[in-house]
Amino acid sequence: TAIGQAAASSPYAGTSEADPFWELMPSLLNSRFPSIQEDQLQRVAGMVRHAVNPSALLLDDDIIQDPFRPHDEIHAYMPGLGPTKPFTIPANWLSVRN
Repeated sequence: TAIGQAAASSPYAGTSEADPFWELMPSLLNSRFPSIQEDQLQRVAGMVRHAVNPSALLLDDDIIQDPFRPHDEIHAYMPGLGPTKPFTIPANWLSVRN
């Protein structure tokens, strides 16, 4: 599966240092979502690849070019989400307008 391949991309896969959680992830997802299609797991697999080996995953160019996103400090990443936008727009804050 895409999730299993992503978990196996860890440099620790198959060693005693591997985190067993990532090895369980495919069966956990399958038990909760038995009818999910493999193509629906690609973004989740990207997140798993980044979690188990952050230095191996190439980030989308829009993340790297964004001066407000310190891409060398990203702790979680899910590819294919599209353009980013701030959670809040400071100009909408009453204190900023006054």
